[in-house]
Amino acid sequence: MSTLTLVRHGQAHPFQGRDSTLTPLGEAQAAKLAEFWLRAGVRFDEVYCGTLPRQLRTQEVVAECFGAAGQPWPVAAKDEAWNEYDATGVLRDLVIPGDNRGFQRMFEAAMTQWLEDAGGAEGVESWPAFRTRVSGAIQRLMEGPSSRRVAVFTSGGPIGFAVRCAMS
Repeated sequence: MSTLTLVRHGQAHPFQGRDSTLTPLGEAQAAKLAEFWLRAGVRFDEVYCGTLPRQLRTQEVVAECFGAAGQPWPVAAKDEAWNEYDATGVLRDLVIPGDNRGFQRMFEAAMTQWLEDAGGAEGVESWPAFRTRVSGAIQRLMEGPSSRRVAVFTSGGPIGFAVRCAMS
């Protein structure tokens, strides 16, 4: 039986879209994760990573920490199937409220519309397409040999969908 560890990227700068980078706190979070894994003796046979800057940098920080500690770290295979859905695109045509509660209400309504595939923003990946993409990434991992320790550096959307699949 293999072990799959899904890692959400560290804190990123908000509202930068798909090119969002890690904040200093996000960099520190990635380093803390690596420190924990090193102390606990956690090792991986394979590492995968989405292609968004925040995902790549989180994995890079962990790899750097392992290298600095003289511990092996597999070369990460980049796979855009682990990328987050385009939340900025989903929200693109909406007026963003200045207050947190207003934003939360607007965000929930926009995401509900996206999930129901009720004709979201043009050029934005649909919920069915997102599900198919992430399902394919999960399936590819499952087709590999057993008894592997696999880490995937991704985002909340793919992690949430993967958990949904595991619970179904």
